[in-house]
Amino acid sequence: MTVAFDADPLQAVARQRDAGLSVSSKRRLLARRKLPCMDMGLEGSVVIVTGASTGIGRAIALAFAREKARVAVTYHKDLAGAERTAELVRDAGGEPFVARFALEEVATAAALVDAVHSRWGSLHTLVNNAVCWPSGFLTVEESTLEAWRAPVHANIDGTFALIHAALPRLRATAATTWARIVTISTGLVVDGFPGSSAYMTGKAALHGLNRTLAKELGPAGILTNILMSGAVQVESRERPPAMIERMKRSAVTGRLTEADEVARTAVFLGSRANGHVTGEALRCDGFFVSGVRREL
Repeated sequence: MTVAFDADPLQAVARQRDAGLSVSSKRRLLARRKLPCMDMGLEGSVVIVTGASTGIGRAIALAFAREKARVAVTYHKDLAGAERTAELVRDAGGEPFVARFALEEVATAAALVDAVHSRWGSLHTLVNNAVCWPSGFLTVEESTLEAWRAPVHANIDGTFALIHAALPRLRATAATTWARIVTISTGLVVDGFPGSSAYMTGKAALHGLNRTLAKELGPAGILTNILMSGAVQVESRERPPAMIERMKRSAVTGRLTEADEVARTAVFLGSRANGHVTGEALRCDGFFVSGVRREL
C-alpha cells in the first residue's frame, strides 16, 4: 500500500475552484488527496476513452494515465482539446494516442480500434463516454421524428458499432489476462427529465445492451458496467447559475458531482481491480433526485 497525492495537472483551475469552498469542503478535498490508493493493475494496459477532448472524458483519461495506462484519446470535432488532453495524459504518467471517433459515423469505430491495435497490439478497457447531444430541450409534442431520431440513433448505433468492433480485441486480451467495458450514462435515465426524451431514450437503450453484454461476455472474463454520472459542471456545457443551484439542492450531498469523482469510479470498473462487478448500473451522483424545472 502506497500513499499517493493528487497530481491533477489542472492545479491552477483546481485552486481557483477551491478558493470559494467552505472550510469543511476544503478539508474533505484535502483528505481525499491523501487517501491511500489501491493498485488497479493498469500499468501498461491499453484503454480507449471516447469523447475525451474535455469534461468527464478528459478526467477519465487522466485518471487512467495516473495508473500508468496507455490511453487512446478520441475526439469528434475538437482536435485541439484532444491534443491538450494527450499532453496532460503524458504529464500524468500515461502514454497518449489521439484518434478521431464520431458516434454519427459508424465507420470510424472500426478505424479507431484498428489504429489502437496497430499502435499497441492489445486492448484491455473500452470507456464509452462520447455522446451526441440533442439540439435543445424539446418535449415529445414539440419535437419531430427527424429531430428525435438523430441523437437516438447516434448514441445507440455509434456505441454499438464501437463495442462490436472492439470485442474481438477485448476477447483476445481477456483470454490471457482481463478486459473491461465501461459506458457512461446518467441517473436521469431512471428519474426522467422533461424535454430530454431523445437523449434519455438513447442512454436507456445502452442500459439494456449492457445487461445483455454482461451475460454474453461473462464466460469470457469480460466485465461490463454502466456508470451513471451526476450533474457535473464542465467547460463544454455552460449552465445558468439558477440551474446549478437547483442541481446542487437535488443531491443529498448538496453539491454537484466532480468530474474526477466519476473518473476514479470509471477507473475501478475498468480495471483489473474490479474482479466480479458486471451487468450493473452504478450511480455516482450524490443520490441525485431530478428536480430541475424545464424553464431553467
